[in-house]
Amino acid sequence: MSFTLEDALNIIDDTPADLLRSLPTELIQQISQLLSPDDFKEFLFAKNVKVFGGINQYVDDFLNKVRMNSQSAEVKMGLLQMLKRMQAHDLSAENKRRVDDAILRLESYSAPAAGGRRKTKSRKRSLTKRKRK
Repeated sequence: MSFTLEDALNIIDDTPADLLRSLPTELIQQISQLLSPDDFKEFLFAKNVKVFGGINQYVDDFLNKVRMNSQSAEVKMGLLQMLKRMQAHDLSAENKRRVDDAILRLESYSAPAAGGRRKTKSRKRSLTKRKRK
């Protein structure tokens, strides 16, 4: 018998939010090993929505806590995926605007500078190529 996303979501449905908040790390790790990475992300998302009392409360908390401009490129890509997952739900008008704005900011952070490459890379490259005599 295999463990599916549906089984994981049933755990969320059958467990009160206060108990979900304090799920043992070992159980979460076991679930992560039994599900595909995408299914595990969906499980965590559904868990957090229930823990926070709904999608809008989760979005509020998420956007108030996460500092998007101080993250690495890899983390920003993960944040972008999370925001797009939030965007697919029925959000309040205010949260929809906030999520849309956050997505635009993250996409602009990851866009290359004019000329097709980032200026910081070219500056670093020029500093490393300089020879001392």
